[in-house]
Amino acid sequence: MQLPTKKQIALTEDLFAGKFIEPMSYKDTKKLFDPVFFQEYKHLGGKLSKEEYTVIARMFLWFTYDTFVSGLWLFHGDSKEAMRKFARWLVTYHPTENPETIFKSVDNVHAYT
Repeated sequence: MQLPTKKQIALTEDLFAGKFIEPMSYKDTKKLFDPVFFQEYKHLGGKLSKEEYTVIARMFLWFTYDTFVSGLWLFHGDSKEAMRKFARWLVTYHPTENPETIFKSVDNVHAYT
């Protein structure tokens, strides 16, 4: 698992709200994870176990949520860069899995962008 850098976890000033924000932690992804994502993943032809998929989907959320949903480019870059980072992580730890299948398993359940 690739851990965030100190720069990524450092507090940054939110100019619009006048308050400090910080990136989502992997632990925070647990409350965002919907079990229906796994059902959709299987419907799309996914072959991973529920446990493996859960870890991958939570990593997908960790890499992409701030950019795709919150619009914060501070931690993982824009949406293309966030997906590239997730894809690199996925190739390292699950080389046979397709990042688009993971994205669609989330996006088909809840519009992600």
